[in-house]
Amino acid sequence: MSTWSCFAEISHDVICVDNGESKVETLRNGGASIFEQILPELLTKRRGKSIGFTSDPHGTAERSQFLFIAVVTPQGDGDAADRC
Repeated sequence: MSTWSCFAEISHDVICVDNGESKVETLRNGGASIFEQILPELLTKRRGKSIGFTSDPHGTAERSQFLFIAVVTPQGDGDAADRC
């Protein structure tokens, strides 16, 4: 499960930042841009409460206590994560 959804589930306030405005809008509207088994339920439960979505990294960083940076994991053969 996504780290951010786990933090939100245990009552931390989470702001997810992405530079793709369409992805942010999808998440704001309850859609998930990635597949994770219970992510849609967590989004429904926490969206607008302890999870928010934005494309403004500067404003978010200024008011955050902790920052986690996540990047795309390259895929290897058979779509498994490439462990380089």
